[in-house]
Amino acid sequence: PTDLGYAQDVGYVSDNFVSFPLNNFSGQTVIGTNANAFYGMDFDPAGEVLWALNDTTDQLGTINLTNGNFTSVVACPPGGGASNWTGFAIDPVTGIFYASTATELYTINPTTGSATLIGPFGSLLMIAIAINMNGQMYGHDIGNDSIYSINKTTGSATLIGLTGYNANYAQGMDFDNADGTLYIFLYIGSGANVFGTV
Repeated sequence: PTDLGYAQDVGYVSDNFVSFPLNNFSGQTVIGTNANAFYGMDFDPAGEVLWALNDTTDQLGTINLTNGNFTSVVACPPGGGASNWTGFAIDPVTGIFYASTATELYTINPTTGSATLIGPFGSLLMIAIAINMNGQMYGHDIGNDSIYSINKTTGSATLIGLTGYNANYAQGMDFDNADGTLYIFLYIGSGANVFGTV
């Protein structure tokens, strides 16, 4: 598919915010630079506004698709006293904002920034979450390098299978709602990265 994807380098190389055709990840266009670390980004249900959780400032806001600038909307510290949010996804069916820590699932009120606990994933290290066009949530665990389906009502995670990659640190994934494909970005350390589908 030639739909556009977006990515943010979280400071390891360039701090670039880029766009790229989904079928040509290396064919990136630099939109702008941003030194903040975004540990979760997702579009609103209309696919027009890109929201992000800013890990540098603990704020929820939007990213300008023309220049890459982040605009804060509200303070949004990680739920449960965790040190970081690890994932962020907006349900394309209901418009509900979800966020994950390594161990728990939350909803976020985009007006107040308040986080409400849904429940624990289990003994996992959930590093990214994504929701498909039917409203089903999935997660990437880097404790055992596997993909899970996630119950949005309880937070309970059910194993689907191994990714086959030893991922570590920040990761990202999201669905193309045009065709239901799940794209994933795997950082496996020492500057090595993998972009593909699940």
